[in-house]
Amino acid sequence: MKIYAALCLAAGAQTLLQISLLGREFDLRVALSRSIEISAIFGFTIVVYYCLKRYGLRWAVAHAAVGMLVAAPLVSTRFSENPWKFGFAFPLTLIVMAIFAGRGKFVALTILSASFALGIINDYRSWSLVVVIAMLALAVSPRGEGPSGARVSIIQSRRLWGVLIASGVAAWLLLRLATSGMLGEYAQRRISASLIYAGDPVSGSRPEWSAAIELMRGQPFGYGTGIVPNGEELLTATSAMPVPDALKLQTNVASAMLEGRFEFHSALWNAWSSFGVIGAIIGLVSLFTLAGMGARIVRDSYGLPMVAVGMLLLICVAVIWDILFSPTHVQELGLALGVVGYFADMHKETVRRRSRRLSLSK
Repeated sequence: MKIYAALCLAAGAQTLLQISLLGREFDLRVALSRSIEISAIFGFTIVVYYCLKRYGLRWAVAHAAVGMLVAAPLVSTRFSENPWKFGFAFPLTLIVMAIFAGRGKFVALTILSASFALGIINDYRSWSLVVVIAMLALAVSPRGEGPSGARVSIIQSRRLWGVLIASGVAAWLLLRLATSGMLGEYAQRRISASLIYAGDPVSGSRPEWSAAIELMRGQPFGYGTGIVPNGEELLTATSAMPVPDALKLQTNVASAMLEGRFEFHSALWNAWSSFGVIGAIIGLVSLFTLAGMGARIVRDSYGLPMVAVGMLLLICVAVIWDILFSPTHVQELGLALGVVGYFADMHKETVRRRSRRLSLSK
């Protein structure tokens, strides 16, 4: 928590310095919005962490998920287009898993399978992939506590490598199913367009990354929150995106820039554009911390019931995806970071308890 607080203060200082040095047009409303957003993430993290320590994993996550569920129609501008995709998928799955948090692996896999099926039915391809990865990680996670003997390096964990390889295979299979039309006409059309214009499904599905990378080449330290994009930057961003010329100005990036702000459909790139290098570091630290937590759970479930393990893995995978490929979601990021803090305490206590057990057995 202290590291995040220090990084946030440093990011604010860097932003103020950049704004004064660049001498660019400045929009106070955008600056305040971004600053409130970061403060809200940090505040929500503290609240979630406190609730986890006081009420435990099951009830804290359930209450946070209910809050996300209730807020979804209010905060998502596209909720009415597809309620499952733009609001219900993550919190509703967490609520069901929290209800059955004390049950075994079969129940966990059943809940995740149902969520995967709903993702397919509702044209939510990325959620389906997230759930598949969480299911694969859960499938190889051990029941009960891990070995109390010598620690095993995360890099050496066979389970972790198995999950990574299987996730790649699952992504390839979903891609093949989508291109063949088995996942619906919408998915087939989107994937086919991505392959035609970008050559790969990732760049085509997230052209915002290409725009951000091109802008970073000219302004590696970001812009600062509230800085208004100019015409040259709009041209640079739209030219870099692998989409048809007729649609370039209809993309999320172009629409946001025309409204006077930077928006890249990625929490990581949003942090870079608004808070510079330190903002990007905050995003990367969050990313690797969540990945580390997920990797530890794959090789040691810490004595947690398997549905609770699946819930933690789903939070890890879903929020890693959000950091890379989704807009900044305050509640989801706050929930994940609060869980990370709680898990770090649990890990330290588990290591301490196992060390005492080993010393007493000698």
